[in-house]
Amino acid sequence: MLNPFDFDALRAREFSRLDAQSLAYLDYAAAALYGQSQVDAYAERLARTVYGNPHSAHAPSQASTDDVALAKAATLAFFDADPALYEVCLTANTSAALKLVAESYPFDAGRPLVFSADNHNSVTGAREFARAKGAPIVTLPLDGDLRLDRPDLRIAAAAGTHGAGLLAFPAQSNFSGVKHDLELIGTAQALGYDVLLDAAAAGVAGGLSLREHPVEFLALAFYKLFGLPSGMGALVVKRSALARSKRPWFAGAAERAFGLAGQGAGACLDRLGAQFSIAAFQACLGAGTPVGALRLSLGLPSNAADVD
Repeated sequence: MLNPFDFDALRAREFSRLDAQSLAYLDYAAAALYGQSQVDAYAERLARTVYGNPHSAHAPSQASTDDVALAKAATLAFFDADPALYEVCLTANTSAALKLVAESYPFDAGRPLVFSADNHNSVTGAREFARAKGAPIVTLPLDGDLRLDRPDLRIAAAAGTHGAGLLAFPAQSNFSGVKHDLELIGTAQALGYDVLLDAAAAGVAGGLSLREHPVEFLALAFYKLFGLPSGMGALVVKRSALARSKRPWFAGAAERAFGLAGQGAGACLDRLGAQFSIAAFQACLGAGTPVGALRLSLGLPSNAADVD
């Protein structure tokens, strides 16, 4: 049976700039291409909506606040995460999400950092935060096929020697494209580890369920999914893990996130100035764009314009 999806029509409608410049774009591991309809929907949304700082209290502020809430709900739905168990912290990109975990995790001599050899560079950088707190550092090597080499035995040995701390690995390697076995998550958690999963590459394909694989931390970038906005990422985090985190710094509107009366330091503080990126996020989901598969996975109405 022939596929009814007309890719030539999609390319002509959404990506004609590729033909105009004689380009073949293949670098989807780095960033997805945005479609023309996304740009049009984004521009139209900005033209008809007045957005303000979501930390203020007026109509433009509420417009931003509402869009932030919708974006967070859509993110949780995309990763099949229970809103009662998970929170979404908006960041500039995957690196910023990983850094949030690295600088806030309660590393100590009995809570090591254990990470795979093919991790994101920002996870490798987490060694400095762990080392500053006196935490042991353990690297999980790869085998000849660039897969983790007996990771279950190695994390058990590390827990026996140092204690169980933070295990970090990518669902799909940015280096090799290898998809690691997510059963390692449950194995690690049974040993007492918290798990940080880099979903920057694997998240694009969808189907990653936090009900099935309930990691404590999941990092992603939205531009890997649909290209626009380019400066938008997130940390999806268990509320229980957030409560144990110790954030070392504060930013604007911190009195709302942390409370003047000393609310727990696990509160989630979103990246400021995100309202225009959120508008782009909503435009990607709300228009007849080339992200129809994403819309369907979020439970949103499909758009006949996505398929000819």
